[in-house]
Amino acid sequence: MNCNKSLLNREYSAWIKGLLTLFIILGHNMVFTIPLNEYGAMSFFYLFHIQGFFILPFLYGVDTKPYTLERIKDTVIRFYWPYGILVTCMMLGVGATSRFSNVIGEGLSGLYLFCDAASIKRMCGIQIFWFLPSMMMTVLLKELYYRTNRGGRIFLFTCSVAFILCVVYANSSFQARASMDWLIRYLPFGAGYTVQMLAMGVTLRALIGYIEKTQGYRSALALSASGFLVCSMLYMEYVARLIGHSDLNVVYAVLRNITPVLFMVMIVSALELLHPTMDNSMVLKLGQRSLYVYLISPFIGYIVYFVCDYLNGMYWWIGLLLWPMIAFTAYCGSLLIKGKVERILFPRNLYALIQVLKVK
Repeated sequence: MNCNKSLLNREYSAWIKGLLTLFIILGHNMVFTIPLNEYGAMSFFYLFHIQGFFILPFLYGVDTKPYTLERIKDTVIRFYWPYGILVTCMMLGVGATSRFSNVIGEGLSGLYLFCDAASIKRMCGIQIFWFLPSMMMTVLLKELYYRTNRGGRIFLFTCSVAFILCVVYANSSFQARASMDWLIRYLPFGAGYTVQMLAMGVTLRALIGYIEKTQGYRSALALSASGFLVCSMLYMEYVARLIGHSDLNVVYAVLRNITPVLFMVMIVSALELLHPTMDNSMVLKLGQRSLYVYLISPFIGYIVYFVCDYLNGMYWWIGLLLWPMIAFTAYCGSLLIKGKVERILFPRNLYALIQVLKVK
């Protein structure tokens, strides 16, 4: 298979990002999820929405230019630079309210080196920033995979599958889970999540490549939609009622590694069959600014939650009605990130950062 070819155009890619962003916002909308906690509403979206973001880049392939040290630096700047700034600001803000009792040596290493969700939440009060270093490692691992020889690819893919099996097994007992959590926590830059994503991303690209070659989008849509429905039914039967009491669930661990691939095949196939018009699509606009919306929306969601809780309005249907409002407000907030602020916080590469930081 040609690993240099993109299997998805820019419009469809941005639209999928927008759709995934909407699911992330709904899944973290506490006015919607808390009333449905006994049905595992929030955990259901974790079957596919975050993973979708991580395996989507595999459809872009890798370009023909060598992935030099300079390009590695650009990748680090693109993802880790904004991460470092954002977590430092949040850490100082949270620390100021507690006389910096949260700022400890082990916490700092977890925050800046391991980038694990537990350390980020303890130091910053919110854990959403883990996405950035983990995505950085995903991009680097994807480049390594497609630029190495056949033996290297087999080795990396096998390691990823083995890691997934270990994660599934870790859900069989609290002791195994504790050991696996310890291992994942101390892999640098959130690489534990990245290793799991490799096998899913490679599988997704292989499937979409085959579907494109055979033009079997109709069959792929039917099969993937059926598979997604089966996964959802298995979730409702074996996970939904239990996940609120314990997140130790083998079925859930298995589904989280299958459902994302089925979901992405389903969406890509539907887009290729329907060729929807993207003019003035709000989903497309959300996708074009998905990172900013992702970072802003939780804060909007907290405000909505506190207001609804105060007004005794914690009903799932109210949360559903507020869902587009949260998304639109976060999108409007994202438009404020522009100009020099955007270039400093979210530089595209090292050169762009150096240029914007130059004192004129």
